[in-house]
Amino acid sequence: TPWLKVNDNYKTVNAAVEENDPNSTLNYFRKMIALRKGSPALIYGAYKLYDGDHTKIYAYTRMQDNEKLLVVMNFSNDAVDYALPTPIATFSKGNLLINNYSDFNIDKEKAVLHLKPWQAVILKQ
Repeated sequence: TPWLKVNDNYKTVNAAVEENDPNSTLNYFRKMIALRKGSPALIYGAYKLYDGDHTKIYAYTRMQDNEKLLVVMNFSNDAVDYALPTPIATFSKGNLLINNYSDFNIDKEKAVLHLKPWQAVILKQ
């Protein structure tokens, strides 16, 4: 007998439903874990923060040997156009490794990421 009341939405929000949805939060975290396990830069790489005073964006790089990754997260309820600072602008032409939305909009020529609310991406240079 559970000591807490079961949520009313238990029939639609549960592990079985998440397991069968490739875009579920559960499967997203599985992809993130696999990405981290396969990336020495994400585990051991040098960390460098960019735009630390930005009120909505958290952006940083992780670099190890020849692996260079950029992590950008929009921590807000608003869409944000984030112009990559000059030292990391070349990441705009890199490969998208993971994204918590089904799409990602980037202006590769101007090095501007068009992030949706709460969107998080990892780009590889």
